[in-house]
Amino acid sequence: MPPAPRPILLMTRPGDDSDRTAARIGADVIVAPILRIVPVDHDGTALARAPGLVFTSAHAVAAAGPGQGRPAICVGDRTAQVARDAGFAVTRGAGTADSLVPLIAASPVALVHPHGRHLAQRLAVPGVVVYDQPPQP
Repeated sequence: MPPAPRPILLMTRPGDDSDRTAARIGADVIVAPILRIVPVDHDGTALARAPGLVFTSAHAVAAAGPGQGRPAICVGDRTAQVARDAGFAVTRGAGTADSLVPLIAASPVALVHPHGRHLAQRLAVPGVVVYDQPPQP
């Protein structure tokens, strides 16, 4: 009997995110993003002056300016790595917004959350919209 065909995964995250995931898991994939990431005008000064930041997406890190050792609470591994590469002193959550709640509460500095226009969950810190996620056909 011939082996069962390998499953094909449908990746709906923005292109680069899907490509990274597909490469990591080594599966056959179809990349069909349902949205794209588009930077929007925002108050960059507020982010550059923030004593600390909360990142729930790697897409927001570049908008925050140079880390210069400032603390950053990051949702998961990828976001933490991008923030580290930008010069932030990273504390990593467990991959969910809920895992950030105790880390935010324990922060010794004021935090700001740069994020997308559409949020799955609001956090108990001021937020700044730094990108949009328009749908794709």
